[in-house]
Amino acid sequence: MRRRAIVDQVQNLSLLEEDSDFFSDGIEEKAVKRKEESSYPCVLLPTDCLEEYQDDNFEKITGRPQPFLPYSEEDMDRMVESVREHGVLEPITVRPTKGKKYQILAGRNRYRASVICGRKEIPSIIREDIDDQQAALIMLDTNLRQRRNLSYSERAYAYRMKLELTSSQGKRNDLSDADDPSMRKDSLAEAGKENKESRRMVAYLIRLTYLIKPLLEAVDQRTLSFRVGVKLSYIPEELQAFLFYQIMPQYGKIKMKQADAVKKLVEEGTASQKTIQRVFYEAAMDKQNIRKMTIQLPDTLSYEEAQRLFQSF
Repeated sequence: MRRRAIVDQVQNLSLLEEDSDFFSDGIEEKAVKRKEESSYPCVLLPTDCLEEYQDDNFEKITGRPQPFLPYSEEDMDRMVESVREHGVLEPITVRPTKGKKYQILAGRNRYRASVICGRKEIPSIIREDIDDQQAALIMLDTNLRQRRNLSYSERAYAYRMKLELTSSQGKRNDLSDADDPSMRKDSLAEAGKENKESRRMVAYLIRLTYLIKPLLEAVDQRTLSFRVGVKLSYIPEELQAFLFYQIMPQYGKIKMKQADAVKKLVEEGTASQKTIQRVFYEAAMDKQNIRKMTIQLPDTLSYEEAQRLFQSF
């Protein structure tokens, strides 16, 4: 089956009002266990025969640095206490390497916690059928499934890299299948299904990777809303920089209505620093001109009379 290009799937995606449920501040994810992992036997491996999968290896395969931040000291301490009390509940995933060693593909922090606790063995799933690209995919999938409270940027780049790797693994298909739209694979839907995320949410997250770094950090820090970040991702980078370095310090947090107006300027071909400045200036003036009025209405006034009175203002 032919996979649609990632850029085609996310470029023209509309941000819909009914998608607001996706944009809550709580983005904690529940761990999801993949069915295929249960088909491989779990064995106890000595910790001294294990070696970590290096981030340099990942970047060499994907062309990008791995997107996940290291565990905080607090998170690591919590994992160490859990391993000390309960052991390693979720097996790590490894593949054989040279010299009777095994490379850790998933579970680096569980391994580190085990070593700190002085454990000599760790439950492991051995995968002998894994090449370098598949190893990178396992690292991405495992972190998406098992790590809680990932930032928007971590999830965004993880999904983008996952889909890029998946696309590069595409196999030649029968031409009749490729020409049939019903046989085309929807990579966004596939990626989301594996991690209990909707297709649209995956697409929105990937859109965030088109933001300049300061704006993406603002989304992570909640000084820019997720929905506004998605909207601004369609704006050229030089105008994104203008928004971050000039507009936000002067006018504060960008609202969805303002983001809509700026995106419309871009679509109409009239976007410039001057026209964008006008959008925020006019919004600020409108806010200053809002006046609160308190009107004491007589109790004898009917609903129809009150309605006509308000319409006269």
